[in-house]
Amino acid sequence: MLCRFSYVSMLSIMTTTLPQFESPRYPINVINRGRCCYSEENVRLDYNISTSNSLIMSEQRLERIKKSINAVPDFPKPGVLFRDIFPLFQDVSVITETISMMVEHVKEKFGSVDVIVGLDARGFLFGPMMAVQLGCSFVPIRKKGKLPGKCVQAAYTLEYGDDVLEAQVGSISKGQRVVIVDDLIATGGTMRAASSLVTQMSGTVLECLVLIELLDLKGSATLKHPFHSFLEY
Repeated sequence: MLCRFSYVSMLSIMTTTLPQFESPRYPINVINRGRCCYSEENVRLDYNISTSNSLIMSEQRLERIKKSINAVPDFPKPGVLFRDIFPLFQDVSVITETISMMVEHVKEKFGSVDVIVGLDARGFLFGPMMAVQLGCSFVPIRKKGKLPGKCVQAAYTLEYGDDVLEAQVGSISKGQRVVIVDDLIATGGTMRAASSLVTQMSGTVLECLVLIELLDLKGSATLKHPFHSFLEY
């Protein structure tokens, strides 16, 4: 005659026969009626290890991205050291990591957003890909005369001269939560003008987000809205 024990029966035997005991490793019971219990101290230890590993991975990712950015002297005019991001797009794994990093930042900080605004022109390289992953709309802000239809305008000064930015009327609705994206911030003129356009259309600027910040030019200090960069030079 065969005896059959169900899984529930075996658990019942375990919970009634296993004793409680104190472990020198854990301040509270490791086995308590068949269940494994970890102390608060060890939970904190596991959390700290996990956080440390995440920081190491983030630093490694940033280092791979940074190595893909070239420094070009005397471009677009003598005395300017240009940060060339286009090599990022020659390696699909690096650009994938770059977009993932930017999307993760937005999700962790804001949860969800309504609009990603991309600035003319390299903001267009990052913005649409971010918007797709975030499940929100993408709005381009362009230089004067590049967008059809009725537009709102904002003048600005940048390191190479003066210009005007435009956005199409109705592209951002009242109260929509907006993140403005560009590849780089220098003097901050372009970002200030873009923020002004979003405000004119009654949108809410959650953050101005760039991959690269040129610290010597102190552009981020001139912004009225929250700002974040991933790489500093």
